[in-house]
Amino acid sequence: MIENGAVLDTDTTREEVIVERSEPFQTLVSTLSRYLNKGGGRGAFITGPSGAGKTMLAERLQEQLRRERMAMESAYVNVWEYSSTSEVLVTALDEVGRHMNYDQRGTPHAELRRLLREAHDDPLLLVLDEVHQIEEPALVGQFLRMDGVFTVLICNDRFDLTRRLDRTSRVSGLRHVHLEAYRAETIERILRERIEFGLESGSVTDEFVLEVAALVEGDARLAIEALGVGVDDARSNNVRPIPGHWAEGAVDEAREIIRQRPLSRLNQTQRAIYEELLDCGGWVQMGTLDERLMARGIDVSRQTIRRHLDSLDHYNLCEQKGQTKGKRYRCVTG
Repeated sequence: MIENGAVLDTDTTREEVIVERSEPFQTLVSTLSRYLNKGGGRGAFITGPSGAGKTMLAERLQEQLRRERMAMESAYVNVWEYSSTSEVLVTALDEVGRHMNYDQRGTPHAELRRLLREAHDDPLLLVLDEVHQIEEPALVGQFLRMDGVFTVLICNDRFDLTRRLDRTSRVSGLRHVHLEAYRAETIERILRERIEFGLESGSVTDEFVLEVAALVEGDARLAIEALGVGVDDARSNNVRPIPGHWAEGAVDEAREIIRQRPLSRLNQTQRAIYEELLDCGGWVQMGTLDERLMARGIDVSRQTIRRHLDSLDHYNLCEQKGQTKGKRYRCVTG
């Protein structure tokens, strides 16, 4: 059934998909070209819901640099995985300054920033994905003020980051590219292209494709994951083609797979918060959660706890209700 397994990988993009995002992509290209030619602008902000193609656009921008052999280097940092100031700086350095020797743990932040400035001869395209996860938002402003660095910030909602920044960050001057959720017919096209490129002819019914496209609410990542679930189930049960009535179950299972994936990437504090919510088994107020964390030896501010709770909520690992002091939280388990 499978001829090219890459089509079932949500991190793999097909060349044709960029057509559906050609306008925002050209906006990014023109903004970057203006920076290179005239020095205008310091970066761009890409926002939009999950599965709307934000990371894909940034990847294509990096590909454009390589394809056109533009005099610019690039670095990508997934801030969900590397959120501290040291981790962000070291990850960027590893991509553009592999020849440099330094103590990754013991080098002061100011020295890491200096090394990053000196690690590239040409201008640097720096992509910070899931940037709202950054522990020290002041680092964003430092990047935007750094000569020779064009910074692309990616997150679902610009407010998730800007509310934590001061006025000197320069974020307000960035070119903002917002992506709406894909239309159902676009999701259908994305799936059909992947099926044609990587699956044997006749492996999937039209009904399955149409049902999945209607159920995922514009989330391409969820649709591709559901296609993978359908293929796995079909192979396990020796069924061909994948029938339309499997679509709802495939989407539900794919949604749970995506929800579980961030669990392996939680840092120590995030995991402790998640485990305490899970252990409580119901709605918990901030005071109770703070006390339980203190009992575990985790001494962080309530502002930090709220930031991590927002991140868990963002990835559907917890939910919130209420306002200000009356706000309560509970774990999402399925």
